[in-house]
Amino acid sequence: MRKMCQLGDWVLGCFLFICALCDFKERRIPVLLLILMNASAVFFYCFSPKVNFVSAGVGVLIGILFLGISKWTKEAVGYGDSWLMLIFGIYLGGFRVLQLLLVASFLSGVVSLFGLCVLKWNRSRTLPFVPFMLVAYLGVLRI
Repeated sequence: MRKMCQLGDWVLGCFLFICALCDFKERRIPVLLLILMNASAVFFYCFSPKVNFVSAGVGVLIGILFLGISKWTKEAVGYGDSWLMLIFGIYLGGFRVLQLLLVASFLSGVVSLFGLCVLKWNRSRTLPFVPFMLVAYLGVLRI
């Protein structure tokens, strides 16, 4: 059972790495990749759940909330980012997906602040969020 969880961590981590590359280069995540990742999260949840049903449900609700925020803000928060929150909500559960979001947001804030203050970025500059999610995911797995 534990080996299956570790396999799930690796598989979703590899998918997230590919998503981070796509987000960094193209500022979009292919829908097919998100569908495969979602199916993987459900598979690993069903065959070796890391979290209980209630926690996974809370994680899904967090993802749905982010999808609503994406729609409401006209993708100021991208649909791909929100869909990833839903995927990781299933796999990691509500508490850990909130940890993931908090760490990723903190990291993107630090990089943004550095860019504004040191690199003299313009305030309208946007950063891809998924690379920060990848770093946060690696950190959340270690907690």
